[in-house]
Amino acid sequence: MQSIEVAQLNQAFTSTMVSITKQISKLLTHELIMNFSLAIPHVEHLTYEFDEWLSNEDLIQTFVGLARFYEGQGAHNQAINWRKRCLSTVSEKLGEADPNIIASLNNLAESYRLQGKYKEAESFLL
Repeated sequence: MQSIEVAQLNQAFTSTMVSITKQISKLLTHELIMNFSLAIPHVEHLTYEFDEWLSNEDLIQTFVGLARFYEGQGAHNQAINWRKRCLSTVSEKLGEADPNIIASLNNLAESYRLQGKYKEAESFLL
C-alpha cells in the first residue's frame, strides 16, 4: 500500500514540475523569473532523480524549460549545459535516430547563437 502512495506522490510531483516548465517562455520578465525561481531547483532535481516518471516528451520539455529559464536571465552557459544534457539524455534514452535529436541540436545551436558563438552554432546546425 505504501509503495502505491509513494508512486502517486512521485507522479504528482513530476506532473507539477513539468507543468511549470511548460509555462517558461522564451521571453521572461523579472516577475516571471522570480515566480519560477522557487521551482527551478526542484525541476533540476527532477531531471536527475525522477526521470523514470517522465514521458519522453515531458523529459525533453523539462530540459527546454530549464534552458529557457537561464537564457531569460542571460545565464547562457547554464542554458547550454542544460541543452547539452538534453541532447545526451535524448540520445541515450531514445537513440540517435530519434527526431528529438534534431530539435536538441537546433536548440543547442540557438543557445550558442544567442552568445554570438556562431562557429559553435554552425557546427550543431550542420
